[in-house]
Amino acid sequence: MKTNWPTPLSRDWKDGTKIPPSVRKGTKGHSLATKVLEEEEKMWPTPTANDGKRGEINEDGTVKDSWKKRKAKWAAKGVNMHKPLDIAVALDLEKKNDK
Repeated sequence: MKTNWPTPLSRDWKDGTKIPPSVRKGTKGHSLATKVLEEEEKMWPTPTANDGKRGEINEDGTVKDSWKKRKAKWAAKGVNMHKPLDIAVALDLEKKNDK
């Protein structure tokens, strides 16, 4: 079932960068900003021909420290390094396993 997006309101700029627990539980409705945040959480990188060929994933499915260090180095310079699909999936699995 498709639903409409919330109507933009003048107070939308006040919403933070995280979705409030009341919205996640369903006790409060989405504002446009929280709906956008929720949808961004579902987005994945576009697959490329090189996914899985870089050798950045360990045998157990975790991301190698070398990729994490390289990403941190570029982030310190203000560069947003592309996160390939295979890396994104592995990081998502790591995050779920840490909980």
